[in-house]
Amino acid sequence: MSMLYIRQPGLSKDGKELHIILTRGDSDQIGQASERFVRALLSTLGITFHPPLPQTSPLPLREGARGWGSVPRPTTWIVKPYRCNYYSEYWKEGGWESRWDFVWRLSLKFDAPVKAKPLENGYAGTDDIDDYSPAVGAHLHPPFQCLAIASFPTERQANTAAGLVAKSACHPEQSEGSASFRSQGSRRHESRSYANVQDDELHVPPFEKAGTGGICLSPSRPIEILQVGHEFHLHAHLGAGDEQFFTSGYPNSVIALLESNGGRVHAEN
Repeated sequence: MSMLYIRQPGLSKDGKELHIILTRGDSDQIGQASERFVRALLSTLGITFHPPLPQTSPLPLREGARGWGSVPRPTTWIVKPYRCNYYSEYWKEGGWESRWDFVWRLSLKFDAPVKAKPLENGYAGTDDIDDYSPAVGAHLHPPFQCLAIASFPTERQANTAAGLVAKSACHPEQSEGSASFRSQGSRRHESRSYANVQDDELHVPPFEKAGTGGICLSPSRPIEILQVGHEFHLHAHLGAGDEQFFTSGYPNSVIALLESNGGRVHAEN
């Protein structure tokens, strides 16, 4: 078994943002995403950088730091731990901790569109681990950030589902998804792109409550649509909490809503 697993990365619509999901193997040592660690991960994806980069994360550009030729270069990166449905190893077994397993999402911004080579079977193992920092192990303690992921065969389907998730955040009692609710949501949202939308675009209060479970949507970039190979993945940041949040109706009802509207809510491998 490898130390960590790199899942097929997702690209933003303009190709300038790359999002990589990391899952546990024999290790969970991921902290602040050191430059050495990020270089190793990107190398696995066929992306290499020769000039040295500043030793900070998120990573600012150095003024006048050129010499990259036509190779896109990263301007910032950040890694965040989540509990997520899509890559749970024991999806149908155990309780909420098995259904919402630990993942890390490494997000990078580039100064030009970037391409990553496809990973065989949709993932690749790595024996590289992050440098030690105080952030290592932070994922083990609540509140846990909740990331709901579903994959769709077309961008249009993903956009429609994004509209429904956005509406469910304002009306959590409807998030189970009646036929009339899905129909209204589809007509209203099917032509709109929800990639990288902000809270004010969705008219969603940043800290809308859902029953006893806590925050519905994260106050920053709640819904993103990323191209992952030939599919489109919807990433919905549902908020954060402890066991009470994850066992409340809201997170699981979002998963049910995504699945009932054509999304696959668990990876095949």
